[in-house]
Amino acid sequence: MKQLAEMLGNSFPQFASALTGIIFIVFLVLQISDDYDKIVKFIKRLFDFRKYIDTLIYKKKREGFNRVLADHDFLGWQFELMKVIYGPLIEKKDEELKKHGGSIGFSTIKLDDSNGRSYSYESVSIRMPRVPYPFTGVCPKKELRTSPGLENAKIADLDKAINGGIITSFKRQIRRYYAMIRATIRYPRRLGYMLGEIVQDGSEAGKPGWHLTAYSGVYEHNVRTSHILEYEIYRLYKRVKHRKEWKSENLAALGRDRILKELPIREHLHKQFIRDGDESDILISGKHRASLMGVQAFVLIKNKSGSYDALRIRRSENVAAKPGFLQFIPSGGFEAMNDCTDFDSQWDNYSLTKAIFRELLEECFGQDEDDKHATGNNVSPDRLYSNEQIKKLVEMLENTEADRPNAEMALLGTTMNLVGLRQELSFILRVDDPSFSGKLIANYESRTAVQLVDICHMEEYGFWVRPKEEQTEGQKGKKGRRKKGKNKEQGENDLENLNCTSAGLFELARESSIYKEALEHGESKDDLVNVF
Repeated sequence: MKQLAEMLGNSFPQFASALTGIIFIVFLVLQISDDYDKIVKFIKRLFDFRKYIDTLIYKKKREGFNRVLADHDFLGWQFELMKVIYGPLIEKKDEELKKHGGSIGFSTIKLDDSNGRSYSYESVSIRMPRVPYPFTGVCPKKELRTSPGLENAKIADLDKAINGGIITSFKRQIRRYYAMIRATIRYPRRLGYMLGEIVQDGSEAGKPGWHLTAYSGVYEHNVRTSHILEYEIYRLYKRVKHRKEWKSENLAALGRDRILKELPIREHLHKQFIRDGDESDILISGKHRASLMGVQAFVLIKNKSGSYDALRIRRSENVAAKPGFLQFIPSGGFEAMNDCTDFDSQWDNYSLTKAIFRELLEECFGQDEDDKHATGNNVSPDRLYSNEQIKKLVEMLENTEADRPNAEMALLGTTMNLVGLRQELSFILRVDDPSFSGKLIANYESRTAVQLVDICHMEEYGFWVRPKEEQTEGQKGKKGRRKKGKNKEQGENDLENLNCTSAGLFELARESSIYKEALEHGESKDDLVNVF
């Protein structure tokens, strides 16, 4: 080796040092080649150990994050925060929407309660002209902007394409958040449809009165630019919760500008809408971030007694969004059936009917997202129409004969979680055949089985509040203690545990004629029972 170094020094003095180093490395590799497999295994074990440690650390962080998100004090503080930031914008946008038959306001539930109590949430309910099944004209494909090369596109490049700026401006915060929740995301590159805008068409003949514009994207982009907004609020709460000026009752005095300065990602978004000309458009537009649209339905199924049951679940602790909360199902992203992202898949999967039916199969009838017979890359999205439950449902929706069970379905508008600024297209479905509930199976997002709850009970305030001894283990803190802020005498109040967009869906459903007719039918059955 010494002689080789001297020879190189004499022959190639300008490259001698570099060449000697390269040859020395090659020499070492040759010397240890016999132990190569042992070295690879050792390195792999080191990486596996590091991954295990990271998993434990992030799991603990995620558990702490979820505890705060479900805490009574935090939810009250967060609602007041949203009121200060979005109250003025909601008033302005409500005036505009009313000109064409729409409206917007904080999602609020008021039930049969002698004290007149009502519950408002950190979401808005956007009422639009009702559109019956099959929702023709709401998602015109000519208004879909497809994204070439989506399969291998970098998130930063996708963000530049929408004039976002969040990915490049807030790398550190996004990296910290994504590392914490990565383990809960099953399909980060799943094709989904991001909101462009909600457009009112007025009373133009042949149109539903409003429609959506959208573009193709992937779930990870939505997490990094929309879900991150919730994490930012969580971080702010952890910093300021003990400061007097940041108490819930003092937030209005702080003012919008001061609050937004402490939320730089959200402030960045608002400034972009201000530059566009109307800050209140943030309530009906998905610009400047990837805002994955969602679909959710309030499902009513006639039960054996003749009244109607609604479907709901308690969400698992191992999901990325709203773990532990109550939710009406089905509810999920406006996404593709499989992992294809080519132009044809982007075009073919853009269908409201397919999206809500797919969620119905996955969340109510146990269809596994990993079942390649139903969701494989070589399976057409239209295959879902051959499913036994969907075939039965479509037959009932299209039935016009009075002597056969039928169904009714309509799109009522949208609800939007102000924390993450994402729209949930909100439907109601009434099924008159009790056998339709016979094959209900919850999926991995549910903590337990699908719950069927008579809507007559849901109209009563007392149904939502349980005594302390009736709490489930998942609703208790460490060693069985109640979560901070709960009233020991009152017990657990499920209205406070209701996912805010589910609350908005419940509000829209209760205002619809479909729900009112089902409720009247149930109440008349109760009266008949009481007579006898």
